[in-house]
Amino acid sequence: MLENKSKENDTETTTQYSECDSLKVMDYKTNIQPVLIGNETELLISVDKMAKDYIRGECENDDLYCDDIVLRERKYFKSDLNDSLFQFGYRFKNAETGMEDASSSFFVFGIIRNGKIQKYDIVSDLMGEIQLKLAGIEMKNKEIMIWGEMYPYFSPDDYGQFKLTFTEDRKDYEFKCKSQGH
Repeated sequence: MLENKSKENDTETTTQYSECDSLKVMDYKTNIQPVLIGNETELLISVDKMAKDYIRGECENDDLYCDDIVLRERKYFKSDLNDSLFQFGYRFKNAETGMEDASSSFFVFGIIRNGKIQKYDIVSDLMGEIQLKLAGIEMKNKEIMIWGEMYPYFSPDDYGQFKLTFTEDRKDYEFKCKSQGH
């Protein structure tokens, strides 16, 4: 970890940096294209329920997150192998101004097969905003991998290019850059 300490007015301040490893996420895939889908009503209802359930749980843990949520964006993608991805961004209703165009409070994203959500995850920076850009998908050996880039603004989470691997019973992220906290 790279760290810089300084003393100002008898108060020690610490600035922490991140580490990026060019050997991480080396098999990064970019094989999806944006698409429009018809009759998305059932999918919209399912994702909206996931988003509301997620924020309800966050609200139970901290009443700071008890605001209404608004769908900010929804995107669909298809790979060259006809696999489909979805990405829905939500923001708090009280965060209407000041948020960058590509940002949301949280994203629900995942894989669609036969019109149904097969696997999904939720990423967030509820104190600030987060950007998510999906880039690719691959399926092999009973694993599903999604590639993309993620940038939380205020969260101490890892960031940059990532690979999310779903297996039957777990999901694992691998990021190119490791955050060293705030």
